[in-house]
Amino acid sequence: MSTPDDSTGNGGDDPISVLYVGRDPEFVALVATALERESDRLDVRGETAVIDGISVVEDDGVDCVVSEYHLRDGDGLDLLTAVRARSSDLPFILYTAHGDEAVASRAISLGVSDYVRRTAGDEDFHLLASRVFNAVSQHRVQERLTESDAHLETVYGRVTDGIFALDDDWAVSYWNDAMAERTGVPAAETLNRDFRELFPEVGSEIHGAFEAAMASGATTRLDTRIDAFDVRVSARIYPDDSGVSVFIREVASDSAAAADRPDTDAASPDAEGVADQSDCGAGPNAGTRLPGRDAAERERLERALRDLQSVARELLRVETSEAVAAVAVDAVRDVVGWPISGVWFYDSVDDALVPVAQSDAARQVFGESPILHRDGEETLIWEAFDANEVRVYERTVDGSEVQHPDSSIESEVHVPLGEYGILLTGDTRRGSFTDVDVELLQLLASTVSSAIERAKREQTLRDREAELAAANERLDEFVSVVAHDLRNPLSVAKGYLEIAADTGDPEHFEKIETALERMNALISDLLTLARQGSPVTEFEAVDLRSKVTHAWSFVATEDARLESLDLGVVRADTGRLLQLFENLFRNAVEHGSTGNRTVSGDAVEHGGAATTVTVGRLADDAGFYVEDDGDGIPESLRERVFEHGYTTDRSGTGFGLAIVENIAEAHGWSVTLTDGTDGGARFEFRGVEWVDPHGAE
Repeated sequence: MSTPDDSTGNGGDDPISVLYVGRDPEFVALVATALERESDRLDVRGETAVIDGISVVEDDGVDCVVSEYHLRDGDGLDLLTAVRARSSDLPFILYTAHGDEAVASRAISLGVSDYVRRTAGDEDFHLLASRVFNAVSQHRVQERLTESDAHLETVYGRVTDGIFALDDDWAVSYWNDAMAERTGVPAAETLNRDFRELFPEVGSEIHGAFEAAMASGATTRLDTRIDAFDVRVSARIYPDDSGVSVFIREVASDSAAAADRPDTDAASPDAEGVADQSDCGAGPNAGTRLPGRDAAERERLERALRDLQSVARELLRVETSEAVAAVAVDAVRDVVGWPISGVWFYDSVDDALVPVAQSDAARQVFGESPILHRDGEETLIWEAFDANEVRVYERTVDGSEVQHPDSSIESEVHVPLGEYGILLTGDTRRGSFTDVDVELLQLLASTVSSAIERAKREQTLRDREAELAAANERLDEFVSVVAHDLRNPLSVAKGYLEIAADTGDPEHFEKIETALERMNALISDLLTLARQGSPVTEFEAVDLRSKVTHAWSFVATEDARLESLDLGVVRADTGRLLQLFENLFRNAVEHGSTGNRTVSGDAVEHGGAATTVTVGRLADDAGFYVEDDGDGIPESLRERVFEHGYTTDRSGTGFGLAIVENIAEAHGWSVTLTDGTDGGARFEFRGVEWVDPHGAE
């Protein structure tokens, strides 16, 4: 059985606790069993009442709630209301056959995560399991983004200067620890309150400066004294689409304020102010160290932190991890101030770092970035990635080198992006990177890592939805074929039963028996198709020739002959391999006699020679083949013969070769139909894993 989370690639093994609430205890038990069969990650608990469901959410905690509409002591919307009162974002799926649009509309207004319609008697538990995985995955992505936002809040909170933000209605949206300390008003008492009402005593000059910045959209600087707090301040007011961000710093006197007033367009610090780089590899726990910095550094850090908020918002809008990397490269240039940078993603299959984004300046220095293999010559970047620590390198006379010693680069910073890869920035001057640079790059890397994870999870969700849509389309087509094929013999049996009841003619009972045998064959093949299509999980070493001979003995071969050439030992499921050969042999014997290949519904009898079936190993050792020496199958029909229910033989079910294809795919093999050596049909199976026969013994 294909589980909803098998294709995620990076979905992880985290269990998912699900609460299912329904009216009928037996159906609740069925849903729990069915969902847990869909994936061993799902742990489902069932309840039959609103009150019991609320108790589970409060006491035990769950990752997702699934509820029917009609419950014993209320309805699913009552449960949704109670859950939302305790958690605004816990995934909640309404699973019901109740088709009232008013119910769906109310559920959406109450904050339902998903609304899944069920068809009584034909429930799609695979679909329900997929929706559970989607809802929980989206919830966990949002939690990671919230953690990233909290990290940004922490960085801002540790800045010693006062920082606060107002929306365009003057309501306070951010208030850092320094502001709380200086004003004596904690953040909890300021948020969403009008700044003018909170602090009318600061005076009209400050209020006017804020209003002017909002109106003009231009950065504004204000140096003034606030008599109410007996302090002189220097403030920078940065407007954006939502309001203004304000950075405010106390100054000792008018002369000190003038001396401490930097040029807001100052360039990045020069090499003379570089601190000891031995502390730059402190890893992800290194924090902002503002005390002791000069005014230019403080101004630069404040401006960069504000710009990183814009970068974080931009990253929420991109959809792919490659787009995230492109934003990161731009942010290194525009926010941190270094134009030479690139991003590599880690490829676990090849154990390599693969370039995904590169700045124009980096391309001018290095050309196109290469793939970096662990055993290659360029090893410094691997040290930072494996240690998950920031590393600063400089070209020095004592032997220290940079990642690209043949280039003009003199200084480099390598910043890991967690498990996803690494960001590298460099400069053509020695000693270029300061502590502020390293801290900003670390903060950017943290934000980028979270964005990559979100993009990968959302891409997985999109892939799942696309796969589910394609699977549903195939299922609809398959059900249509099956329903048609089953209804036909049922109609025949019913019609002749009525005739036999009227006439008593035993000939009609023979026709009824034939119709029932046809239905039995269809049902048998359908069951085989369902069982053989699930992926093989337990392989064993199988001697191919012995299984070929064994399968041949199951088929009414008449005068047909089998030639089994030198084969070998393969890794396979023995039972399914026997079924594959049996179906192919039966197809060859029944349809492949020379001069007697049925291709269009009418057999052409030529009285040809008996069929010879040959099984051999492909010349390139990629797999094996099964071919006959009959008339073959026209190229125009070769794709259709694998379709469910397709047959040119009126007595066939049309599932024989579909079963063959399913068995091959369940092993991870491919099957193609082509011309045989002597003009017949040849089925080639590739992707087969051969086993050393001595090892197999």
